[in-house]
Amino acid sequence: MASVSSLEIIKQGVEIWNKFRNSYPDYQPRLNDVNLRGFDLRGFNLRGACFHRAMLAEADLREAILVDADLREANLRGASLHEVDLTYIIHEPWQTT
Repeated sequence: MASVSSLEIIKQGVEIWNKFRNSYPDYQPRLNDVNLRGFDLRGFNLRGACFHRAMLAEADLREAILVDADLREANLRGASLHEVDLTYIIHEPWQTT
């Protein structure tokens, strides 16, 4: 389960989260099994975050930074991924059916 502190900071919005990430660039959020269905994550710096089995369906991830993120078994159905940086993500093979 994700640490309460990571979720609490994320819920405060993109400006506070990104300021936190800039202050702690080596911090890697553990957001395993978290439910962020439909959440607005536009522009969030989620570099190196672990979203293993996370619910991200219908989340707005436009312009988010997901470099080196672990998206294994994450549900991204209907998520907005326009201009998302997915460089070096960890994922299972995408299912097409």
